[in-house]
Amino acid sequence: MTSVFYLYQKLIIKIGCFIKVGRLLYKNNLPYANLKAFGEIGLWLYILLIVMEKIKIVPFNSQMREEVISLLMDAYQDYPQYGEATRKQAKKYINWLKNHSTLFEVAYMDGRPAGFIVADANWKDLKGKKVGEIHELAVRKEFWDRGIGKKLLERAVKHFRERGLDTAGLWAGDKNERAIRFYKKNGFQDTGLVYYGWLRMERKL
Repeated sequence: MTSVFYLYQKLIIKIGCFIKVGRLLYKNNLPYANLKAFGEIGLWLYILLIVMEKIKIVPFNSQMREEVISLLMDAYQDYPQYGEATRKQAKKYINWLKNHSTLFEVAYMDGRPAGFIVADANWKDLKGKKVGEIHELAVRKEFWDRGIGKKLLERAVKHFRERGLDTAGLWAGDKNERAIRFYKKNGFQDTGLVYYGWLRMERKL
């Protein structure tokens, strides 16, 4: 777990970078600053980006199970009908995912669990075709809109391509408009098939 000292240290660095950039902007009376000033400001903005939120993705292991369960419960709080009702059910689901995956990775942002993805390169769809199946992609709500879901999805797509697959598929809650928009934005198409409240979406690789 990220220490309190580490978090304070990063906060102080961020504040310092903001102050430095602010002083440079004021000193050079932007937008009339010269190229040298722009270069210095750019350098400090680059440093600021480096010390700000970083995403680290690692393979799932059993020691992460409890925090992944908490993450899963949090991710579906706006759409409980698609999530697990209890932690006990969530634990069984995580165990099932572990046994039906060729890729199970967890994303951490600034040392905190932020999202995870579970993919299976050995799956067969309803027609019996071998596809890359994304069983689960969940991001903790406080980390939405920070690029975590996209980065995890890209890793699954890369994994499928490396396995020689030509199609990726998944089931999204048919009322989960946010998720559907996200997948469409990332190349998935609505197949028109709905099965017990789940919409089938696919993407060519």
